[in-house]
Amino acid sequence: MNKTAILFFSQTSAKEAVTKNLYGRERSAKLADVLISRTKEHIERSNLPVFHFHEGNQRGCTFGARLSHAFQSLFNLGFQSIIAVGNDCPELENISWEKVLIHLHQGQAVLGQSLRGGAYLIGLNRAQFNFEDFSSLPWQKNDLFKSLCIAIAEKSDRGIHFLQVFRDVNSSSDLTKVLRTTNLSKCFKRLVIDIIGIIGINSAENFRFPAFFLRETKSLRAPPVAD
Repeated sequence: MNKTAILFFSQTSAKEAVTKNLYGRERSAKLADVLISRTKEHIERSNLPVFHFHEGNQRGCTFGARLSHAFQSLFNLGFQSIIAVGNDCPELENISWEKVLIHLHQGQAVLGQSLRGGAYLIGLNRAQFNFEDFSSLPWQKNDLFKSLCIAIAEKSDRGIHFLQVFRDVNSSSDLTKVLRTTNLSKCFKRLVIDIIGIIGINSAENFRFPAFFLRETKSLRAPPVAD
């Protein structure tokens, strides 16, 4: 049995379209479907067991409780370390699962910080997890990452390994900035651009954004982290 499992903590695309209705219900659902499918494809390349926790099988009344129950359920299955990710960080494709596993197996926790103070990846060993402490963290707040580091440091003799800081997509502005990065595939960029209706594309790296796309929208947050 593998010692490590991946916890994919994500709403279904239909629910995401309601929570993050950035471009109208239909286009938002298609965008969510792409982000979810893309994340699944990447995490499945890890060759680790993947467990998807969504609104249909989560337990708990708060975000922290639902995520904590998901972690606890996998530890109860016998896994010694859990890697939690969500669907809203396209740059997750740049993560090396092999390196994450090395640090976890050395006894370190592994954290990936998002730009607004959340976390796009949380890798914990069994000894670093406490249900009550974990569920009471300030989830979906901008000080989550700082609080998470403090809580884990108290339980981790080997410390924490920090991954590169990435951007979560919680607004149209976030998506604009992510699409302008150079570390995402052209195929993904073109697919997203086609869904949200941007015109005048010459290449994935050279396209213009119409005014409606550049307009800042209210930041929305969804599993698994705050951003």
